[in-house]
Amino acid sequence: MTTCLQRKGPLPQGSTGRRRYCSDACRVAAMRARQVAVAFVEARGIATAFLRLGREARPELAWRCEGVGKALAEALHRYFGELEG
Repeated sequence: MTTCLQRKGPLPQGSTGRRRYCSDACRVAAMRARQVAVAFVEARGIATAFLRLGREARPELAWRCEGVGKALAEALHRYFGELEG
């Protein structure tokens, strides 16, 4: 027996095709979860770029870049800590 990729429950027996999700709601939830994961990775890259600019930019801009990088990294950790690792 196969299981739903989102809920890990049993899939209803379909007459044709290969089902991966038990319902459209599970399929949409899985798609949204993938989108959140991609957005998290992109935001983490942006935070890293700002932190790097904080070390490399002119002094009058470096502190701003570092502040933005730290704030973004902290917000990502606060809201998406379970995705880090």
